[in-house]
Amino acid sequence: MKKHLFYAVFMAMLMTACNFSSTIIVTPATQTLPKEGGEFTVSVTTEAETSEWTAECDSTWLHMDKTSGTGSGKVNVTVDANPYATTQSTVIRFRDEKNLVQVIVMREGTGENNSGEKPSQNPNAPVKVDVTEIEAPAEGGTYDVQVTADADLKWSVASSASWVRSNIGLEKGNKKITLTVDAAPATTYDPTEAVVTLKPQTSTSDDEKTYIRITRAGQPAPVFTIDKGRKVMFAPGNLQYRALGNTWRFADHQYTIIGADNQYISATNYDYIDLFGWGTSGYNECYPYLFAKDAQYGPEGATDIEGTEYDWGVYNSDKIENSPNKSYKWFTLSSMDWNQIIDHNVSTLGTCNGVKGIFIYPDGMSAVGGETFEDYNSFIVTEESWLVENGVIFLPNAGMRINEKEISIGIYGKYWTSTAHEATGAGMVEFSANETTGDGEIYTLGSPNCRHYGLPVRLAREVNY
Repeated sequence: MKKHLFYAVFMAMLMTACNFSSTIIVTPATQTLPKEGGEFTVSVTTEAETSEWTAECDSTWLHMDKTSGTGSGKVNVTVDANPYATTQSTVIRFRDEKNLVQVIVMREGTGENNSGEKPSQNPNAPVKVDVTEIEAPAEGGTYDVQVTADADLKWSVASSASWVRSNIGLEKGNKKITLTVDAAPATTYDPTEAVVTLKPQTSTSDDEKTYIRITRAGQPAPVFTIDKGRKVMFAPGNLQYRALGNTWRFADHQYTIIGADNQYISATNYDYIDLFGWGTSGYNECYPYLFAKDAQYGPEGATDIEGTEYDWGVYNSDKIENSPNKSYKWFTLSSMDWNQIIDHNVSTLGTCNGVKGIFIYPDGMSAVGGETFEDYNSFIVTEESWLVENGVIFLPNAGMRINEKEISIGIYGKYWTSTAHEATGAGMVEFSANETTGDGEIYTLGSPNCRHYGLPVRLAREVNY
């Protein structure tokens, strides 16, 4: 009930705030699609037939057949299937010369729990199995399962994932089936789960279903060694936040930045931001939309946020809507952690998909040729697949929010650490190209009066390899 009430209030606020305009109107104001995705059409009505408008959306799972037009018209929208358990939302922004209006698009989640909770199993189901859980290694394997059912009962087998297959689709009575688990791809570092469902052929009741839960290990991942010898993997993109709805997510790509739109920071902003004041996880009223110098950022005094609820990852790990797994415990690296990486791992300035930043190579990976610290344009990567295949982390130069409205994107890239610096400052990772000498640098520093600045955050999680 609380979820439905919140959704209704949330949508009402958005419609009231943003969808009424004297020069451009879009319908529908909201659209919800099932987990399988689908298509719908947005109608655009303009005040004059010569009025020009544009449409944009920052989510890669939504596609439009046109992003601009003149006069009234229609935009056909396609939404990809949602692979995540939770419902996701995004905004299509329509602009003309005077106004901004929007369409809120939601795609329902799969409803499958990815936190390790097992499917509910009815012990009295008419189809029974002698194995309800299979733990497969990364290289996969074959597994025999004995099925028991009445002699005349026809039953079916279905898998939730294409990497698990059964040698039988439809059978009756007692039967041994073989499940084949494919090997995990070389770049699948995280464990993956699938559910095989057996049920009477004509049954639609969940109570008559029997489940086999399959967990396949991931391939050994490229890792980074931090302070005290711990090993970590980084999040797939910078952290993003939307105030209206209190929604957290990772950027769709490592190179994705929000840039100048961070100026719309507020408690009712319907767009995402990716530049936050230090320690603004949302805990204890330290909200990500704070920007005033006299606001409280993190704990009082020169206290680190490492391991506390003021850390964006510690407080929000289970709230990040597109986290690879809700059970992952994300956290922000300390200055000591970053110093360990800076001192022992290869890194280079460069450009990824047109965005300036720094590439940091995982443990044991040497320079592959062409890398240089001289500037952002000497080493260029155009395919994100290269990052994934090699486990390389790209930190984009996402800029800095100096106050409420002023966003600075220059030669310096800065990221928050979890380390405090005096009572009103904090530690940062900074990288830059030196315009005078042509040399680039990456280092950590502490600034005594910086907590109200907006900086990006790249979370990490500890792994045991």
